[in-house]
Amino acid sequence: MEDRAFLDAVATFERGAMREASPADICAIYKQYKPILEKLIPLIRAIPLIGKGVAAALEALKGALDAYCPTSGPLREARPGTSASEADFLRALSAFDPALHESRAEAVDLCAVYAKVKPVLEPIIPFLALIPGYGTAIAAGLTLLLTAMGKLCPTPA
Repeated sequence: MEDRAFLDAVATFERGAMREASPADICAIYKQYKPILEKLIPLIRAIPLIGKGVAAALEALKGALDAYCPTSGPLREARPGTSASEADFLRALSAFDPALHESRAEAVDLCAVYAKVKPVLEPIIPFLALIPGYGTAIAAGLTLLLTAMGKLCPTPA
């Protein structure tokens, strides 16, 4: 279970480096959390009785976020010869483009996926926190991601 991307992601959430959750942060949070999610899904799937359903919810969440948070796009890609600071600026700017987020959310129906997975995933967060060595970071990352999604996709109480 220990590869560099996973350990870096765990360290990010253990340090509390990502504390605020806003809709503009969904892709940044997901980028950091994805290596954890990729390791977590097979482990969860192996849990008797509930594992397959919870793993399916995590896979649905991952699929929706993969579509919502592409690794490249018109504002994220810098042209050849663009300085590193300009490239960083373009990537940062894309996080605040509401039209970009709204169109992606509609295209993948991110809010519908969130509404379906939230009641499955929120109750397991305390149990994820019990995983030896990594649980606190795993739970913190999923909580942060769901909180950001909840601000983008408010659900009726």
